[in-house]
Amino acid sequence: MLKKLLRGVEARAPWLAVGRPLLLRAGFDIKQGYEKTIIGALGEKNDPARELRLRSSLVEHLVAGEKYVRVFKIKSSERAALESWMQSKRAKSNALTDAFPGIAGNQILKNALGTLNSVGYEVFQNGMAAIYTGARAYLERVDVPKSQLKSGASEYEKLFGIRQTLVQTYEAIWLPKSMGVACVCTDFPLTAPKGFSTISQEALKGELQKQLHRIPNPLNLWKAIDGIYNAPGGRAVDYGFTNNEDSVKHHKGRSGTKCLRDDIYDKAGAAAAGDDLSFFKLAMRWKRKRKDLDDEVTDPELLLPGQASFLHAANATLDHAIVRNCYDTDDLNFVLDKILAHV
Repeated sequence: MLKKLLRGVEARAPWLAVGRPLLLRAGFDIKQGYEKTIIGALGEKNDPARELRLRSSLVEHLVAGEKYVRVFKIKSSERAALESWMQSKRAKSNALTDAFPGIAGNQILKNALGTLNSVGYEVFQNGMAAIYTGARAYLERVDVPKSQLKSGASEYEKLFGIRQTLVQTYEAIWLPKSMGVACVCTDFPLTAPKGFSTISQEALKGELQKQLHRIPNPLNLWKAIDGIYNAPGGRAVDYGFTNNEDSVKHHKGRSGTKCLRDDIYDKAGAAAAGDDLSFFKLAMRWKRKRKDLDDEVTDPELLLPGQASFLHAANATLDHAIVRNCYDTDDLNFVLDKILAHV
């Protein structure tokens, strides 16, 4: 089981932002990168307490990490009904759910493609989640080293191939405490195509609809782009905008460590454009020194992926956000709080 847990962390958690601190806090010796750390851990004496700590942290990360998120307003009575429903949920028994919270082998994933299975519910300090797991596949473009070809590669500058990538996904209906919302949080790997989360999003929205006895509509997050950009704190690491010449521009920081709002080029451009600077996309990060994690610093990221065409729409609608680098549900709630302050 330890191997499945470790490979589960590797498959879904960014190494520096989440994977490394998560393994370190569980008590593992950290080496250079995932592969060396995992090999070292598997070669050590079995430690059930350490494995239990890793499992607990990973389960919470499954709800919060690397997600496509839609937010739905709910009444207090609806929340009570959802909590009762969640507490009645049980895990299905099959090869896919048996791997929870790790990942199953590729053959199991191939046999389970397109499915979505309940693994029960979890209660955390700051909310409750109904958790599901599924198997998905997508095509990914990868570079092919010339050395892997027997002959005929010398005349090409660059080679690439298309491969099928199999993913065991973890999806959740998340009820954060004291926010008056329910969130559908579905996996969205960094290299996955745009529509990767659609099947799971619609399936879990259908679950919400059955429990709420109404058609739930996700909150429109469009106005949060300007609100969060102009609010104090955080680092703008990527944004899209139009200026007074009506040209569409994108600006992305290379490392994500600096705030683009403080960039000399950006400050000069914003001053020149004045009120004619209009944002349609924004990615923000916030460094959080967490006392509950012994002063560990987390760095959750929020992307509001609007499109330039939204600026000319009478009723622009952005119904989702992309959330990355969340260590746990506390980071997720922090990001949700930033969104809800402006919608």
